[in-house]
Amino acid sequence: MFTTRPGYTHHTHLLESVWPHGLISSVALTAAAAGSETVLWLLSQCWSDVLLVVDAGGATLAHVTALSGRANVLCFLAKAQGSTMLAAKDASGRTPAHCAAQRGHVDALRVLVEQLGGTDVQNAADGLGRTPAHAAAEHGHIAVLRFLAECLGTSALTTVDTKRFTPAHVAAMRGHVGVLQLLGSEQEALLTAVSADGLTP
Repeated sequence: MFTTRPGYTHHTHLLESVWPHGLISSVALTAAAAGSETVLWLLSQCWSDVLLVVDAGGATLAHVTALSGRANVLCFLAKAQGSTMLAAKDASGRTPAHCAAQRGHVDALRVLVEQLGGTDVQNAADGLGRTPAHAAAEHGHIAVLRFLAECLGTSALTTVDTKRFTPAHVAAMRGHVGVLQLLGSEQEALLTAVSADGLTP
């Protein structure tokens, strides 16, 4: 059961009789994905901890919001819950920055950099040691990689995962020639980096 705010007890009991805990969580997650800051605000006025819900994979509202590129909701969550939520990891170790990078949402990633600082976004590693730059490279999002390079410097593009694969390795495995061209133009050495298995991009 969610914690109710003072003065809202009567209303929340009525709503909980119609909306059980699981449905309230679903509504919050759906509102985050849809970018409905207003719905999230209304829910948070009734249930103080509704903004802390997670899905079955450990994704927070910030993960769901970043996946759908809703920069306005990321700002709302940061204001309501603090920046800690924006750096939370899901069950696979992915942060909201990974989610935004994976889907190519530069505006959402910009909010995360502003709220968390560039170093935290650049160095956020999932369970495989992959960073948001790896996620962007894997899915061919040149604009995200360009943003990371402009905002954080080329060091954001040189991160390595647990197998010492760089974003260039990941892009090459997926056949993203445009990504490789961008990475090579940023730093030629990225195209000759050697993985733990002795592979270059």
